Amino acid sequence: MMIYNNYIQSDFKLMLRTRDEILHVLAGNIDDASVLFNTKLVLDELMSNAIKHGNQNEVHKKVHLNVEIHNQSLVIQVADEGNGLSDVAMPHNSFASMDEFGRGLMIVNALADELSIQQNCVRAVLRF
Repeated sequence: MMIYNNYIQSDFKLMLRTRDEILHVLAGNIDDASVLFNTKLVLDELMSNAIKHGNQNEVHKKVHLNVEIHNQSLVIQVADEGNGLSDVAMPHNSFASMDEFGRGLMIVNALADELSIQQNCVRAVLRF
């Protein structure tokens, strides 16, 4: 079931509005409050990373967001217009030892059941 499939400008206010619209639709399909809360965090991290790191806060660049429900899984894909990430390894360090880069992906990795990164597209799966 398609929940959202569209492009948004690299704008944080628009990002938050879009996230809230998605969560509103998901609340009608997912009863588990913890899944909805985790989804909120994953959306925030992936979209803000795309805007800040991928698109370098350039408003004319777009973020593509796709959110779908398949069986008992929520699939979130976020792509930006940046150069992408080539060799990304999920950090095993603590938050205290990490610099700014990688913290968002570490959070998503902890919350998602699956996380994959291919160039400028990140895909997270949350099962419920």
